Amino acid sequence: MSGKIKELFEKYKIDKDYSGWIESYKERCKEFSEIKGLDGSSDEYLRNLWFEKSNGVSSVGSGSLSHKEYDSWSVNDLPRITKDIQADSSPSSFSRLLDWLRKAKLEGKFHYERRAVLARVFATANPKLYTTVLNDAHLQRLLRVLNESPYELKISLDGTWADRNQSLTKAIDECVDFGGDYFIRNTFIWYLKEVLLSSNKKPESEGDEITDTGRKPNSISEYLPLNRILYGPPGTGKTYHSIEASVRAADPVFDWGDSRAKLKTRYDELVSEGRIRFVTFHQSYGYEEFVEGLRAETNEAGQISYTVEAGVFQRIANDAARNASDRGAAFDGALREFINELGESGRISLQTQKGKAFQVDYSGGKTFRIFPEDTIKEDMRSGYPASLQHVSDLYYGIEQDKVYNPSYVKGILKYLIDKYELPEFDSVSEKESDSRNNYVLIIDEINRGNISKIFGELITLIEPSKRAGADEAIIVDLPYSRRKFGVPDNLYIIGTMNTADRSLSMIDTALRRRFDFIEMMPDLNPLKHKAVDITPENKDDDAEIDLSDLLMVMNRRIESLYDREHCLGHAFFMPVVAAIDSGDSAGAWLELRSVFKNKIIPLLEEYFFEDWNKISLVLGDQEKLEANRFIRKRNTESELEDLFGSDYTAESYDSSDNSFYCNYPALDEPGFYAGIVKLGGDKRTTKAASSDRDHSSKQKEAN
Repeated sequence: MSGKIKELFEKYKIDKDYSGWIESYKERCKEFSEIKGLDGSSDEYLRNLWFEKSNGVSSVGSGSLSHKEYDSWSVNDLPRITKDIQADSSPSSFSRLLDWLRKAKLEGKFHYERRAVLARVFATANPKLYTTVLNDAHLQRLLRVLNESPYELKISLDGTWADRNQSLTKAIDECVDFGGDYFIRNTFIWYLKEVLLSSNKKPESEGDEITDTGRKPNSISEYLPLNRILYGPPGTGKTYHSIEASVRAADPVFDWGDSRAKLKTRYDELVSEGRIRFVTFHQSYGYEEFVEGLRAETNEAGQISYTVEAGVFQRIANDAARNASDRGAAFDGALREFINELGESGRISLQTQKGKAFQVDYSGGKTFRIFPEDTIKEDMRSGYPASLQHVSDLYYGIEQDKVYNPSYVKGILKYLIDKYELPEFDSVSEKESDSRNNYVLIIDEINRGNISKIFGELITLIEPSKRAGADEAIIVDLPYSRRKFGVPDNLYIIGTMNTADRSLSMIDTALRRRFDFIEMMPDLNPLKHKAVDITPENKDDDAEIDLSDLLMVMNRRIESLYDREHCLGHAFFMPVVAAIDSGDSAGAWLELRSVFKNKIIPLLEEYFFEDWNKISLVLGDQEKLEANRFIRKRNTESELEDLFGSDYTAESYDSSDNSFYCNYPALDEPGFYAGIVKLGGDKRTTKAASSDRDHSSKQKEAN
């Protein structure tokens, strides 16, 4: 709806003053259209256009060209490509040059495909068509949001970054009259990206929160909050859907269609790349495992030392902040090559920044061993330690108060930079760089841990407004390492929570305020029209039971007797559905019995501890024939007399006649299952009566 876009444009005019940016933006674009020759006299302009991280049009942050790449590319390729773009800045031209970039990377001209750099040049060449949202993943996320309610712009996501930009600018021009000023239009689109993608709140419509309409139950929205928790009863697919949510967050442009196998393959790839990581909370899990803690190590001489070890959250946060796919990958690769070099040649002679010679050795673990060549000490058999982590810290510019043997650590880092031509690290935030990858941490069973104990100061740092790069960003000193630490805004946190394990109302209020809670309830759709032949051995008796009816009836009873947080999930029945889909009637019958015996009955016993009457009500035993009842009374008067004698009376000994036992043979009886759905004796849902099932099912849903 164009009205909503107009409302945001009015807010843009009040909230942001982009006049300085627009002025430099116009100037750079004018220079691009007017520059001629592109010979040696235009070197300064070409450098500003292609090399500078921020050039007045936009910033490419850590996605910029390295010095080596620019020097080798600028002689012949840059002038030629710039002329080509001046002559043709269409999407087809962008696609052609994108193919050239891929080929150039394969030939070793670049460490990485410099898509953001190319996109910025096209944005400079043709501001009428292209915006300064250079990251294609962010662009596609923006388009998806604008295609949803309340905007519903129906922008095409087909083609390349250039095609999508053309579709976006055309759609926005149809909503707002910019008077032909493409620079205002483009800075407004950047504003939309900031507002709609960076906020942890969904846009508001008429004062109400926007909800996903027309979606399947339990589907994952295109809207991607930085912090979310999928919560619901057991078996509702929380962990199953966390895979979809994590892939959508880590790789927003990936399209798996309806193929779960394709989705899982991409998930596994992202896990192997370190961009998705998984952790499970439990009662003994703490801050030391999650953020950082002390760890004891023993060297070859048997001496114990204590080192600070980063936890899973700090490691993934550091990788996200360092943009591990770019600068981080280069450093990690150089460090591995250096370790391999030490393994092949033994000790290597290096120098400190002051020219002091030393040898370095590595025999595994988290430290190098340093042997100064001019030392006069006699206890140098094991050498001085130099932490691999400290080498990394110095490269990434992290302040470190306790770097052991810093002169040697700096000497190792200098060798890595010189030998492997590491690019200079430049820590940038999301606002300064539009070319970083997203990272995801999945926290399974998040409600089982002590949130205050595990998160500590992170409970504040994970807020979107407190993330690194935000206007209200908070940086803290970690308690053990004393390192400066902030949470980057390209790190997504996805938690799963079983409401039957602990009520949602008991969750730490601080956690509730900082996460979007997405309810995952039982979904009958996967079970619709899935009927089990409950007498497959008897060809003359072809009774069936509809799985959706079975689950619906039991859950309605559980809600009445307990609450909706303790319903049964549809996932329990998916093995039965798989057997039905494969045409294995006998296998479906066996799976159904197994599900009740090993999943549902134990769960009901846990829900209704020692209250056998309620379990009996959930299973509809009160209306079944005795042989088909799962819960049966044991202590009849005759049984009590056999146990305690003829003088025994329940009243005189303050006893009870409600001694129950589980009749497991009933699980093999078709009447047990049919009686759950259709009460009354040994009545069954047969094929003859199945024509009435749809009508009765609708009546049940209406009730």
